Amino acid sequence: MLSEATESAIAEIITPPTVDLNPELPATTAAFLAKLFENQTDQNHIDLSGRNLTLDTVLLNNNLSVLGGAVLGETMIAGSLMVDGTIRITSDGIQTAGEPLYLQKLQLANLDIMGGSIVINTSGDALFTKNVKIQGILGIDTVQPLETHDITFDLAQVPLQESTDSATPSAFGKLIVKGSDGIAVATFSPDGSASVSGTLTAKELASEKFTVEVDKSATNSAQTASVGESMIEKGTSSITINTDKVGPKSLIFITPTTPTDRTLSVVNKEVGSFTVTLTSPTLTDISFNWWVIN
Repeated sequence: MLSEATESAIAEIITPPTVDLNPELPATTAAFLAKLFENQTDQNHIDLSGRNLTLDTVLLNNNLSVLGGAVLGETMIAGSLMVDGTIRITSDGIQTAGEPLYLQKLQLANLDIMGGSIVINTSGDALFTKNVKIQGILGIDTVQPLETHDITFDLAQVPLQESTDSATPSAFGKLIVKGSDGIAVATFSPDGSASVSGTLTAKELASEKFTVEVDKSATNSAQTASVGESMIEKGTSSITINTDKVGPKSLIFITPTTPTDRTLSVVNKEVGSFTVTLTSPTLTDISFNWWVIN
């Protein structure tokens, strides 16, 4: 049997200690815990200055401001993108505010558009592999054919919208050359006809047919014509023909259209007129054609 002293010692060991569930904390400890709780509940931002973060996914419901540099991988923007406060990129296009939109401003490499369809090199030369339609004015200094190619003017009208239909006979235009005051001075038609309002100079002229038209715009076509018909009337020996086509070096050809053995001669040729004469008065009317060549 255990002694009373031994039983008392065992009872003291197995009896649990009394725990105060509401201890009195020191004042400094209580103040520290209160401050820590306040920071965890009321602070709206976290200062990460000088720290590195590695995150897999970040969801921000409001704004993100990055005042330094940023390195981004594949990026999707569900709205517009403003660059440097002057360039705005949206689904409608690229807009600039106050400054021109520059592409390859430093000319460090070629500009390639649509997979080589349009290429502009660093010297400013442009290559278009397809057709170019210009509704405004095209200003150029020189027209030069490409290597192994010719220059072709096709008067078939090209539709502004893409179409597979070939040009109909009525869908042809004219090649018009305009001079001062926008007046057409030369016209080339799809049928090969050409009209020139000024002087046409050629070293050699070959033609199957030669036709001289009267100036329809003149008030008196007889005085502005280079060809015509006239007649020396019976009982007279001469006739004077007025035309501004006659000059000091003009050649005048006379062809009688009435059977005659008389000789018609050109005399008194001067600026603005010439005279056709016989050596004596004629007994019948003598008709003739005349042609002035300068």
